[in-house]
Amino acid sequence: MAKVANVQKKIARVEGFGGVRFLYANGRDVRDNRSDLPLYRYKKGAPGNMTIGQWKERRFYRNFPTFRIEVFDSRGQRVNGKTLISNVRAW
Repeated sequence: MAKVANVQKKIARVEGFGGVRFLYANGRDVRDNRSDLPLYRYKKGAPGNMTIGQWKERRFYRNFPTFRIEVFDSRGQRVNGKTLISNVRAW
């Protein structure tokens, strides 16, 4: 099992995001040192024509169903679910 901080870093690196933040269903931040998470199993980023919302449904929630996630661009701005992944990677 992995720590939240390590999974967040791997997701950002694989997907080309500026960063991500794990949240509990009630919106509270998950501490970075929590250590009972499975590894992020993907090695290649999702297609650029997929939206952030689609990525959450197809990749994130399938692997981490009890959590929510926020995605950030390279400027540290939270990204809307309708934003294309290619645009997030370009920022």
